[in-house]
Amino acid sequence: MATTSSYAQYSVGTVERRGISGGQRKRVNIGLELVAMPSLLFLDEPTSGLDATSSADILSALADMANLGMNIITVIHQPRFSSFLMFDQVLLLGTGGRTVYLGSPSAAMLYFTKFLGFRFPDRENPADILMDIIAGKVPCAEDPK
Repeated sequence: MATTSSYAQYSVGTVERRGISGGQRKRVNIGLELVAMPSLLFLDEPTSGLDATSSADILSALADMANLGMNIITVIHQPRFSSFLMFDQVLLLGTGGRTVYLGSPSAAMLYFTKFLGFRFPDRENPADILMDIIAGKVPCAEDPK
């Protein structure tokens, strides 16, 4: 009779046998962490490699967990704007890990436009533009230098 761990290997997959998809494997790994009901959950890129809909599903589930009292810290790269707005707080880091912005995601655009003088092009993902600004790829409308 197979043990639980060998059953999980065949259900999820091994090096020799593909098993489930990468997105499903990512959700299983997050689920395994959630089973322990930690007071703090740190996830490094839980949405990388997933399509926007799957990413939104994972972030929605994490938001539900946060609303139940779990503290969640995660690194996310290139979220769509609706996903970016799901966070309570965002920390945008610049060169050398320096803090560029810390606050609510909905106030980030206001901060970068009203206080720093940047513009956000229409029909562009504001989360992507924020990263471009931080990387020095977007000139400031008030100070092009």
